[in-house]
Amino acid sequence: VKVDEFYVNPYLEEFRVPEFDRIENGFWFYNKGKPVYLTGFHYFYLNWWELNTGYPDFRDTDRKLFYFWQYCLEDPNCYGLLEITKRGVGKSYRMGAVAYLQTIRYSKAHVGIQSKTFEDAEEFFLSKVAEPYKALPEFLNPVNSHGTEPQSGLNFFPPARRGAASVFRKDKDEALRSMLTFRNSGERAYDGATIKFLVQDEIGKLEKKNGDAQKRLGVNRNCVYRDSKMVGKIWASTTVEDMDKGGEQVKKIWYDSDLEERSDIGRTKSGLYRYFQSALECSYFDAWGYPVIVKAKEEHDAERKSREGDSVEFIGYVQRNPYNIEEAFMTLGGECIYNAAILQARQRFLQEFEMTIRGDLEWKDGIPDSKVVFVENKVNGAWEFSWTFNKPEDANRVARGIEAVSYTHLRAHETS
Repeated sequence: VKVDEFYVNPYLEEFRVPEFDRIENGFWFYNKGKPVYLTGFHYFYLNWWELNTGYPDFRDTDRKLFYFWQYCLEDPNCYGLLEITKRGVGKSYRMGAVAYLQTIRYSKAHVGIQSKTFEDAEEFFLSKVAEPYKALPEFLNPVNSHGTEPQSGLNFFPPARRGAASVFRKDKDEALRSMLTFRNSGERAYDGATIKFLVQDEIGKLEKKNGDAQKRLGVNRNCVYRDSKMVGKIWASTTVEDMDKGGEQVKKIWYDSDLEERSDIGRTKSGLYRYFQSALECSYFDAWGYPVIVKAKEEHDAERKSREGDSVEFIGYVQRNPYNIEEAFMTLGGECIYNAAILQARQRFLQEFEMTIRGDLEWKDGIPDSKVVFVENKVNGAWEFSWTFNKPEDANRVARGIEAVSYTHLRAHETS
């Protein structure tokens, strides 16, 4: 039987071509009566990346995250994304999907994976990349040499064949010659490599004995930036569970990744752009994939209350399910001689409410030597006072009285 190796089934091609377009350019659909746009990465993740629980459902929080990732990808001043969120929201599968798509989207691309240990990087590859890969259709699986059960990485090179005729075979020219690898957690594991996409899994749990997260990021930035050009991107994602075992390092990276504080050339100090997802937004979803925040708060509040008697358990739960970034960076109280939960609650209160007011002291009605009045000036006021300062009942009080009034107001505000 003569086989035409260049034959293309028109019916299958009619399906494949639109899929390639959607994966490349994104997809619009109606959700709850409103038009919603999915980026190409999000579309690929939803439709083709099978999790251990089945294919993903649409989540509006994922939509926002993939929007932010697209922004990072297209910004030439951005080295990548730093994501901090709660445990169990699919962050590793999302990174795995992006890693695979970046591997097959380009020729001669090198995609890498690092985690808190070599074993964790290997597990990430096997469970978050290799397993979903096995469920992909033929048209999303280019010519490769890693076989059907990849163990040590993905290699989109032509399979080895012997004989003189091998130089004429079709797959030799079609191969992408791209690869996806995983390496140890060391700071220089990818030193010298040119990387199209680099996964930094659980960067907030990297213990110092396995490497320094900040130093590793410094090396990895050089892997995605070559010859004064951004040639690749980094996606770092983590939960924070122990400030002494990687948490403090990622906290420093987080505050160095503020988009509002950039250099003269438009880059953050770390090179990354930070993104936080609250546990209230990604715990429960309605039938259309939108967060049910009230239900999430009820459950998490109840879980927190049940742990109030044990500060270590309480803070550990809060870190794994943070409402805000300050909670993600809470300090465990295992070695604290005081009640760490109470200290953390007071810290959150002081961070949430403005405890001072800024302004100027002026003569009333501009008349010298008359009564002094306070005029609020948040931008460039010369003085900064306690938040209880500008209350009529406090006028002309001595220091002791002001302290008493401040404490009274503080307690009233705290318990209201």
